[in-house]
Amino acid sequence: MTTTAKPEHIYALWADVQNWPRWNADVVQAKLTGPFAVDSHINMMTANDTLSLRLDDVQENTSFTDEVAMEGLGIRTVHALRDLPNGQTEISYRLQIEGANADQLGPEIGPAITGDFPATIAALVRLAEAEWHSPLVTVQGFSSGTPLYVGSAPSQPHWIRST
Repeated sequence: MTTTAKPEHIYALWADVQNWPRWNADVVQAKLTGPFAVDSHINMMTANDTLSLRLDDVQENTSFTDEVAMEGLGIRTVHALRDLPNGQTEISYRLQIEGANADQLGPEIGPAITGDFPATIAALVRLAEAEWHSPLVTVQGFSSGTPLYVGSAPSQPHWIRST
């Protein structure tokens, strides 16, 4: 899926673990122990289960991989961002299942995990675009170049520039 949101905006939403329920309908609660970095843990509660994820790989503004042990399997989800030549950002999630019973359990577990990936990514995109995209607005009556503060997203203020 692609978006006009910048990679750093999507990544900021990923790194804000406690707010994952805002864009992931399956997550009831999520808590990060430590920084959003390799070997930190995320306790994620869904309607059906509580999972302990370990951050296996974290590349700021580019990707992160979480890993969970389940039924003798190592289940990794790679979340990746890619700048496209047209200025958009491509978002992809990829599931990897490893372990002695991966060939047997993978076809059952895989679709159960990935089934909501399109809806989850779409919700993430909607939130990122809503929080970080504000068109430049011209306001009459202010001296030229004087910005008027009108609100903020989690990491980027929105300004109106006057003429």
